Amino acid sequence: MKILLIWTSFLLTLPLIQMTIAATPETVVKVEPYASFVQVGEIFTINVTLTDVQNLYGVDVSLRWDASILQVVGVDERLGVEDCSDGVLHENVIIHWSKINNTNGRYWLAASSTKPALPFSGSGTIVRITFNVTNLGGCKLDVEATLASAEIPSMPIPHTTFDGFFGRSISISISPTTISIGENVSVGGFVIPGRANVTVVIEYFREGEAGWHLVANVTTNEQGNYLYVWRLQEEGKFEIRATAIVEGLEVMNSSVLVVNKPRQPAWLYAAIVLVVIIAVVIVAITKRRKEIKKSQYKWFSKSFC
Repeated sequence: MKILLIWTSFLLTLPLIQMTIAATPETVVKVEPYASFVQVGEIFTINVTLTDVQNLYGVDVSLRWDASILQVVGVDERLGVEDCSDGVLHENVIIHWSKINNTNGRYWLAASSTKPALPFSGSGTIVRITFNVTNLGGCKLDVEATLASAEIPSMPIPHTTFDGFFGRSISISISPTTISIGENVSVGGFVIPGRANVTVVIEYFREGEAGWHLVANVTTNEQGNYLYVWRLQEEGKFEIRATAIVEGLEVMNSSVLVVNKPRQPAWLYAAIVLVVIIAVVIVAITKRRKEIKKSQYKWFSKSFC
């Protein structure tokens, strides 16, 4: 009985444990804003931010870009929240490395708190970087990071990174990415920089076939977003491509969609199982009735002999 009560208590608390784990926020290092665009000769600034970190004691961050397009003209490292309220880490902070390489297109920062500084928990900006645009084109702002924990310095803090982008571009998102024949799929995205009334050509390429086929021409809204809902009647693996002319430059991007044969509805499987169960019960009842009749016949035969 005691063991049963212990197991019951465990099973009751298990959903609470799972909910607590699921509610833990994910640590993220990302470039903000995601997309930037200015003309040649102009400057723009991006932030490398850190969100929802716990017990942080050191950062090692690098950012890469296309040096033929962009050059760094300013860096503002936001280290030590006692002086930079929107920054990260507690003072005293030692900067082990801070270097700009405009030849190869790389910035690298390594810094850590020193005892008796407290570990940092929360969100903040690691560094602000200002670029000058020296040439036409676009490139990814590729961020990488290692986060040192105050609890176990040799074990980096797990996190996710999100890169940024400079220049003219188009994004494409397919939802859902796997459907059945006859179901709808949403194809959408946005152009960078955001412009209204930009024509986006949506095409598809089916695996095993030749050439691209037109799906639709759609236009962007005031924020530069576009959306098209499509219903497919063929199965297969499709590459979906979006193409647009943004500020005089052709940009394109693509994603993959898988279309399967129609799935049988769940109620059909339930109905089949129910029919099988009923059939088994009927057979069992019929068999039992025959056995009862047979035994009654034997009893009457013995009685009259």
